[in-house]
Amino acid sequence: MTTKKQHTNKKRGHAETPKTPDSVNQLESKAQEYLQGWQRCQADFENYRKEEDKNRQLAREFLKATIVSELIPVLDNFDVAMKHSPGDSTSPADPTDSKAKQWLHGIGHIHKQLVQLVESWGVRIINPVGEPFDPLYHEALDHDGAGHAVTQVVHKGYLFQDRVLRPAKVRVGTQAAPSQPTQQANQT
Repeated sequence: MTTKKQHTNKKRGHAETPKTPDSVNQLESKAQEYLQGWQRCQADFENYRKEEDKNRQLAREFLKATIVSELIPVLDNFDVAMKHSPGDSTSPADPTDSKAKQWLHGIGHIHKQLVQLVESWGVRIINPVGEPFDPLYHEALDHDGAGHAVTQVVHKGYLFQDRVLRPAKVRVGTQAAPSQPTQQANQT
């Protein structure tokens, strides 16, 4: 005797298969296979997302380094402008001129803001006067004597997150400590 439901399924071409333990095991193993595939796909997507986040962060850091590299000459020009500011003994400008004082104050403020901006991005200025010469961070322009200490910085160097953007251009030589007289002075 067939029930109405079985009869309807037969008309539609669906024959109902009896649930045997083997078919249940097959269905459970298929469900487990699908679950594991979904879990692998989810883990792959999570790994992909982490990799993309890492790539975006590297791209941001590269962009910052590029911008800072282009700002370095501007910082250098500000340093030169500050050395040759009105009121300097080499400048014909009157040091009591209020416009000259305002100009100097404004330029100094802009320079300070620019330095603070690049420092906030992770840039550090290399100022190695008195330190031993290190070819990883310094470029020697001149060597005075037998010493290996940095005696003068000609152009500042810059680090970006412990990577050298531009090495400091320096003069290298023997540098006596300020409190100690040089050997030549002792001999006279």
